[in-house]
Amino acid sequence: MIDLKTEAGMMSENVSAKPIYLCAGMPSGGTTLVSWCFLQRPDMDGVLDMPGNLILQVPEVNTPQIWYKFAISFFRWPEVAAVMEQWGWKEIQPLLVARDIRTSLASLRTKPYGQDTRDGVRPPLRVRALRFLEDWRLFHEHNWPVLRYESLIEQPEATLRSACHAMALPWHEAMMSFPKPRESIAYHEIGNQSFFEALSRDGLETSLQRYRQQSSQRQFSGLSPVDIAWLDETFSEYNQVHGYPMDGNAFIDPKAMPLVPKGGVYSSPNERMSALYNLHRLQKHPVFGRLIPAWRRFINSDFDIFPKS
Repeated sequence: MIDLKTEAGMMSENVSAKPIYLCAGMPSGGTTLVSWCFLQRPDMDGVLDMPGNLILQVPEVNTPQIWYKFAISFFRWPEVAAVMEQWGWKEIQPLLVARDIRTSLASLRTKPYGQDTRDGVRPPLRVRALRFLEDWRLFHEHNWPVLRYESLIEQPEATLRSACHAMALPWHEAMMSFPKPRESIAYHEIGNQSFFEALSRDGLETSLQRYRQQSSQRQFSGLSPVDIAWLDETFSEYNQVHGYPMDGNAFIDPKAMPLVPKGGVYSSPNERMSALYNLHRLQKHPVFGRLIPAWRRFINSDFDIFPKS
């Protein structure tokens, strides 16, 4: 188990004047691709994706700026920012990733981490959507930077340049060319391994081509009429601001079951997250870290806590 007091002490000791770019968005909202693009910069390192309901300590990095991304599900953006402030970090720069909420929910409900339950392990999908909406309202009110995911797909370089400008960051071509290997990122473990299947080391343009090809082959079901009606009403301002269709009839699947939370998962996410975190630290060990890939390759190739390189 992770000793939270020890972690808090480590955080306090590691605090510096480095700015943290804290990025968030809806699960299945395209945040991991945005995170990957920013972590390709030579002046940034950090967390590709915060694992579920565990707020990771900010890793020690050699870059002048720190990147930290998470999906709004268990925590909202101001809550994670408040924890970082409590740990002593002073300069926290915001970024929110927007995507059509109907697309996000239709995709999310097909994922293992998108189970619609009524406990804190996997919050109800409507609760996750409402938490994201509250964060969006906070960003909209303060005029903080918001990156529209669909714009990234359509005009990748222009969209990334605009986001950099909004955050007072200089542009860097590495955000398009992807020179960094996965292992060079301070924390690169994520739960969505399909992301790396579509990722290309040839850069963002090639990755997007793979993504479009995979998306055309997937058959995502839509959402029930009652859920679409609720989303259209609840997210009307959001849809209008970002140019999403006000009428979600195109997302309706008459056969789709409504988003009604079922029973709890009845497992301990803290134990699983603690185990994953400790395994990640073991992977960084100068001796045992080298043995893990060999064990995985020759002894148990199905062991997938550490994804294949």
